[in-house]
Amino acid sequence: MRVAQKAQQIVTVVQDGESTATLKLWQKQGDTWRNILISSSRIGNGGIGNSHEGSSTTPKGVYHLSFAFGKGATAQTAGMSYRQIKPTSYWIEDQNDRQYNTWQDRSWANNKNEHLIDYTKAAPHNQYELAVVMDNQGQNNGSGFFIHVKNQWPTEGCVSISLSDMRTLVSHLGTKAYVVDVQNQAQLKNY
Repeated sequence: MRVAQKAQQIVTVVQDGESTATLKLWQKQGDTWRNILISSSRIGNGGIGNSHEGSSTTPKGVYHLSFAFGKGATAQTAGMSYRQIKPTSYWIEDQNDRQYNTWQDRSWANNKNEHLIDYTKAAPHNQYELAVVMDNQGQNNGSGFFIHVKNQWPTEGCVSISLSDMRTLVSHLGTKAYVVDVQNQAQLKNY
């Protein structure tokens, strides 16, 4: 994979059902890539493919994993930055907002945006107890794509895994971490 030239960790997400996939975490050790985690995951109702705002499709392609966030004051990472969700934390998904597709701390945002703290409540509404941003800035394929905690439903385009696997994943991620979302194993070689 070309992304391996700049990565220290690669998360592969390979679709294996209508709204399910297998997530694997790969860690570079010297010149060797070692599999650290395998997790059954949920993806968008539209599977993995060409996404756009509101499509419920997980975006196909490679994306830098830019930072982790969640309910707790801290999270163990391998160098990746972490942000704690506050009552003022929003992910801006309103395409008419100049801060579209970014995390913002504001006193208010309209209902087109995600009020992140609403997704830190008790299961099954605890998706953002712990999450990682799939940075798709400038891709024009939607907003607010994360790897986050799984519940019983497909996602709106994110990738979700169990809380225990999420903790394992985040604990290994540094600043050179990438995710590759594909419809089948053969497509991995395209990235």
